[in-house]
Amino acid sequence: MAKNTIIIGVLVEEQNSISFMEICETYQVSESQLLDILNLGLIPSLDSVSKDLEFDRQTFERIKIAFRLQEDLGLNAEGVVLAIELLDEVAELNRELEVLKRHISRWSS
Repeated sequence: MAKNTIIIGVLVEEQNSISFMEICETYQVSESQLLDILNLGLIPSLDSVSKDLEFDRQTFERIKIAFRLQEDLGLNAEGVVLAIELLDEVAELNRELEVLKRHISRWSS
């Protein structure tokens, strides 16, 4: 006879945003370093950059990647923004390629 297991858990609400200062503290970067990288266009949807900003999870991930590139590869702020723009372009091309593959497979079947 199979033994049934009951798993009990609590759903904890995920934090929806992270503040400018929390990012500085998390990555041990100065406010000016974060401002510099944001002012270079790391987050294209930002109209203005200030220390009062709150970032969503997706934007936080983008900033996290930026600081990893800076730390791991020694890139300056301009290089980081360029690298992320290129990564975005590669991701977009991969999405387009997948769409084309699906269309081709429909026609060849």
